[in-house]
Amino acid sequence: MMASLSMLGSATLSANTLASWTFNEAAGTTLTNVVESVGGASFSGNITGVTTNGTGQLNYRATTNWPDRTALLPTNPTGIYGLEIVISNWDVRNFPLTEGPRLMFGFYATTNMENSVVGELELQFFGDGVDLYFVDSSEEVPFIGFAPALLESPLTLNMTIDTVGNTFSFGYSYLLGADLITGGDSGNLSLGSAGRDITRFGITSNRTFNVSGAIAPQIDSITITSIPEPSTYALILGVLGFAGVLLRRRIKA
Repeated sequence: MMASLSMLGSATLSANTLASWTFNEAAGTTLTNVVESVGGASFSGNITGVTTNGTGQLNYRATTNWPDRTALLPTNPTGIYGLEIVISNWDVRNFPLTEGPRLMFGFYATTNMENSVVGELELQFFGDGVDLYFVDSSEEVPFIGFAPALLESPLTLNMTIDTVGNTFSFGYSYLLGADLITGGDSGNLSLGSAGRDITRFGITSNRTFNVSGAIAPQIDSITITSIPEPSTYALILGVLGFAGVLLRRRIKA
C-alpha cells in the first residue's frame, strides 16, 4: 500500500515535459524548423545558427533583426508553465559597451510575439557583461541579475508562469570560478499578461550576433514543463499522511 502511494505521489508531483529542444540531432548553419525531441512540434520558421550532431549546442546567430520564431505548445491542464534554458558559454567582450543585441525567450498568446507576451526572459548583451530581465505585457523591465561578458560555465535560466494565480518567478545560476552565483525574483503578472492564455513558446533577438571575434550564445537545451498545481501537492501529502496514520495504527495493533 505504501509503495503504491509513494509511486502515486512521485508520478503526480513530477513536472510533465510539454516540449524540449536539445539541438543534438540537428546539424547545419540553418536549422529547418528545429523539431524538438519531445512533443513533436516545431518552430514557425528556420533558426539561423551553427550546430553539429552530438554537440547538443545551438550557436545562435540570427542574420536579421527580430527573426521571431514560435512553437505551438500542447495543452497544459494545470495552467502553470515552467521554462528551463541552459546556455553553455559565450564571449561578447567585443560587443559595444553601450548596447549590444538583446536575446529573448518567452511564453506568448499568439504568433505575434511583440503584442502577445505573457512572460519573457531577456538577455541584454554589452561588451562588459550581460543584464538579465523579466518582461511581461506592461513592458516594464525589472533588472533581475547579471552575467559576465565571458561565460565559461553553463548559465541556467528558470521561469515559471502561473496563468491561474497570475504570478511569475525567475531564477538563474552559474559558476564564476569556484563561486556559485544565483539570483531571481517573483511577483504578480500585469493586468495585460494576466488576461492572456499561453499557446506558444518563442525565441527572437532585436539584432544579429555577427560581431567579429565574439562567440554568440551557445544554447544547450530548452525545456518547457507543465507544473502541478499547489493543491495537487497538498492532496498527495494529505493522502501520504493518512497512510502513515494507518500504518502506525497497524503497528500498534
